Amino acid sequence: VGEMYPRSSADFRAACHTHSRGNPFLLTELLRAVEADGITTDEQGASRVAGIGPQEVARGVIQRVERLGPDAVALAEAVAVLGTGRVALPPAALLAGVELERAADIADGLVDSAIFAGGLALNYRHPLIGRAVFRSLRPHRLAVDRVRAARILDSQGESAEVVASHLLGAL
Repeated sequence: VGEMYPRSSADFRAACHTHSRGNPFLLTELLRAVEADGITTDEQGASRVAGIGPQEVARGVIQRVERLGPDAVALAEAVAVLGTGRVALPPAALLAGVELERAADIADGLVDSAIFAGGLALNYRHPLIGRAVFRSLRPHRLAVDRVRAARILDSQGESAEVVASHLLGAL
């Protein structure tokens, strides 16, 4: 906190530490929410930090993705639907409806924006980010995307177990 806001009050820094419970990821997201909400870094801002909850942090994550454009939103949502772990770019691009080359550029932008972790597999930088994106999906859209994901994965030779899990998730 002191590095980002060298003139912040001791009360503000303590509130940030307490509210994030010292978790570096949560602290970073909390500070992004502070910045987005225009909260001051003085004693008055310290009292407002406690009011920033998971929904505000999730909203900030979604806003960061949206600033990258509709294709970035589509790719981030596709990765959330396909699941965390080892999501490959080709099925994510297909599900997102984005050309493969464009999807690669978008994925790099999502890494640069601290939404995705680095590496060839598409992963969220932190599970909370993936959950925020997943929870932002509307139920009917999610059901349709789960069916589409099952079809894409089946066509690419994925196991029946993985395909079935997506179909069951659509119910």
